[in-house]
Amino acid sequence: MRFRKFWILIVISNLLFNVMCNLRKDYNSHQELHKHDGTKNYEVSSIFKKEFEILELYLDTVSKQLNIAGRTNPIYTDEIEGGRKKISALGEVLDNGPGYHALKDGTLEYYDSYFNWIINGDKSEYGFKNPLNENEQKDSEIWLEKFLKLYNQATYIYESAWNYRFKVSDIWYKMDYNQDIVNDEFVKKHPPIENKDVRLLELRDLRSGKMDKDTTLVNIIGYQETDSEDGGWFNPISYSAGNYFIELYMPLGDTIKIKRHGSMGINMQFYKMPVTQGGRNDVVFIVQEPNEMYPDKEFGGMYVVRPRNQEQEEYGIHKSSFDSFSSEYGSGKANIDMETTFLRPMKD
Repeated sequence: MRFRKFWILIVISNLLFNVMCNLRKDYNSHQELHKHDGTKNYEVSSIFKKEFEILELYLDTVSKQLNIAGRTNPIYTDEIEGGRKKISALGEVLDNGPGYHALKDGTLEYYDSYFNWIINGDKSEYGFKNPLNENEQKDSEIWLEKFLKLYNQATYIYESAWNYRFKVSDIWYKMDYNQDIVNDEFVKKHPPIENKDVRLLELRDLRSGKMDKDTTLVNIIGYQETDSEDGGWFNPISYSAGNYFIELYMPLGDTIKIKRHGSMGINMQFYKMPVTQGGRNDVVFIVQEPNEMYPDKEFGGMYVVRPRNQEQEEYGIHKSSFDSFSSEYGSGKANIDMETTFLRPMKD
């Protein structure tokens, strides 16, 4: 019994010692991303300001660009800012467009309108065509005949609230449900088809799943709690928020030292564009999730860490599990599965 008490005291002492050591560590060189000075070889630049929440982030496999939508969340809705940006492999803003929802083929859709801006740069607004007049809409036989014709011709079929939308020869049609025909069984037999014409793919957070234990690219080296709450009878989960101190290791040996306020985690994501899709190994994109509980501490926004000199080497003394290689760099480089490492699996 005495030995057990002695052992418990040792464990507690070690824990307290580690906490005190952590408090004494000098994290003055760690900076928040919106204030970051970068390093000798790499700069930190803002793509979306810290007030923005990132809603969609896609890799455009045709243009070899990122396509990103974001918006602010102010108290008053008339003060909302939003938009969508085309971003180069170096994180440069190439164009700004409508911030509407993107389909996998690159179409932007908004209620009764759609835009082809991602596909061809056209910012004009187009209306969905209705293949039926009012009387035909009510006629079940005519409705079904027209539906099946469009369903079999379409390269993209998207089901929205109370209607189907079909893309046929780059023209979009919309058919409202005929209530005498469309039910759950009908929808099961005629599901949306969104994987025939895929242009936009989602990037994978390089700290997601099992990869969060890999510290060759990103490492959390410290944490200083600023707010906490013990769990209770009705809510047994304890709560903690504070400053995380993160290191991002770049190829030439530079370390990007980041300070990030987080609640129950860092609430940020790290992405790379694979070089096979036009990306660079020495460019990292970072997304932060804003938290309304800490509007003056836990910011949003999107940032890019990129080389100060675009001609400098993409590879260097630091090797990471997330180095993005291409066969053009020769057999001396590792063969990495781009789909598995950098892209999220497509959903049906």
